[in-house]
Amino acid sequence: MPDSLRTVQTLRQLARELRPLPDSMRRQYGFLVEMGLIATQVGNDALADTLLTTLTRRAWVRDDPETYDYLSHYYLTQARLDVRYRRRPASPYLDSLGWAYARATNALDRGYYSDNLARLYADAGQYAPAYRYLRLNQLIADTLRYGGGLANLRQALVTSEQRQQQAEAGARTARGRALAVLSAALAVISLLSFYLSRQTRRARVQSARLAQLNEKLDDKVGQVELLNKEIQHRVKNNLHMIFSLLHLQERRTDNAEVIEQLQAARLRVESIATLHNQLLTQPEGLDWSRYLRTIISAVVACLAADKQVVTHIATDALHLPPNSYFALSLILNEWVTNSVKYAGNAAGQLEINVRMRQQPSGAMCLEYFDNGPGVGGHSGGVAADGPADAGGLGSQIV
Repeated sequence: MPDSLRTVQTLRQLARELRPLPDSMRRQYGFLVEMGLIATQVGNDALADTLLTTLTRRAWVRDDPETYDYLSHYYLTQARLDVRYRRRPASPYLDSLGWAYARATNALDRGYYSDNLARLYADAGQYAPAYRYLRLNQLIADTLRYGGGLANLRQALVTSEQRQQQAEAGARTARGRALAVLSAALAVISLLSFYLSRQTRRARVQSARLAQLNEKLDDKVGQVELLNKEIQHRVKNNLHMIFSLLHLQERRTDNAEVIEQLQAARLRVESIATLHNQLLTQPEGLDWSRYLRTIISAVVACLAADKQVVTHIATDALHLPPNSYFALSLILNEWVTNSVKYAGNAAGQLEINVRMRQQPSGAMCLEYFDNGPGVGGHSGGVAADGPADAGGLGSQIV
């Protein structure tokens, strides 16, 4: 807050000193646009509007390749003022800012403009372009974050070439020693030289072929790894988009039954997304204790924000086949959802117990129970769609 106040004071002092200058001088100062942009950044839109109105004109603004894209920043400042200050959701400067994003030549500028476009379209209530630019911003961020894979691939190719050169140097050294030993007998040397030359030619041909095959194989491996990363991030982004759409639909309806069904669907998608994200960050194996706490926290935050939930989790060092992760995640999501919705004692406190043990036979034993009254006196956590509906969708999923 003190920095923002000092910024506003400095901008006003500069404006007082610049305002008396003739237009011929002020039109040469590209930083006047930056003053307006800084004013919007610290939240003083009225000052930004005054600065752009009194100090500069649209016709004066030109990009400077040595400093800043003043014209693009002018569009960004005017778009912020239209959407947030002048209350014009259909601002033409949003289209101009989209043009600035399209002509940006590096990923950092494209990421900056796509982030601002997503925020401005969201503030203007235009959610379709807001989600589109948000998705583009996520893709650009992922590209910047995982762009080091190509450098690693190049380094691996250089290392492979160095090893090949060392192998060839070793072969030449061994051949020289053999020739030195056989130098006493000219006839033998001639025969051996002819033999070694033929073998050397064959070795070089085979080495060249192997080098080409190795290079092609490394290229294929790198392409597969990059493609796999791209696929996994597309899956992650798509799951996040589905989750956001369900949440948006849930907020737009007042029907309790529809809200309940959308919440259940959203939690199932979130359990799958959480599993996918942890598998990406922990390729060596899933931390079930951490994953279970994440699922329970998500369900409680969605369905029982006012209920006190105590979780007891005990897991062994499990070695489960990867094809069982998906089924276990959905089963546990349904059980936790059922417990949060229907269990709990009179004081409102809910206790959830989860135990996962590796049996000597190699099988995995999963125990789940809560402190709820259950159905007909039995313990809670049995029916995934409620006490009276043992044949609902949740039970079918389990």
